[in-house]
Amino acid sequence: MSARESKHTPGPWRLFMTADGRQLIGIGEQTGEGVADCGFGTWRDGEEQLANARLIAAAPDLLAALKAAHDFIVDEADNRAAAGSEMSDYEREPRELAEGIAAAIAKAEGV
Repeated sequence: MSARESKHTPGPWRLFMTADGRQLIGIGEQTGEGVADCGFGTWRDGEEQLANARLIAAAPDLLAALKAAHDFIVDEADNRAAAGSEMSDYEREPRELAEGIAAAIAKAEGV
C-alpha cells in the first residue's frame, strides 16, 4: 500500500452522550472536538443509532488495522513468490483477500 496522508480527522474517536447517558450527541476526538453530529434527527432508533455511532467511532482504528493487515498479507505473498515456487490455490487466496482489503481502504479514503 503506498503511504498516503489521510485526510480524515485522526483517531481515536469516541461517542459523546448527554449527561444522563440516554442521548447520543455526536462523535469526536478525545479532546472533545466534534467529528460527526449524529445525535439529532429521527433517522434510526436508539439502539441502531448507537451501534452505527460505535462503528463510525471505530473507523480510524479499523482503517489502520486494515492497512497493516494488507501490508502483511502482500509481504507474505511476495516472499512466497520470491521463493520461486508456482502458486497453489491456497497461496492465491491471500492475494485475493489483499485485493478486497485494498478496495475497502480505497473506499474509505475516497480514492
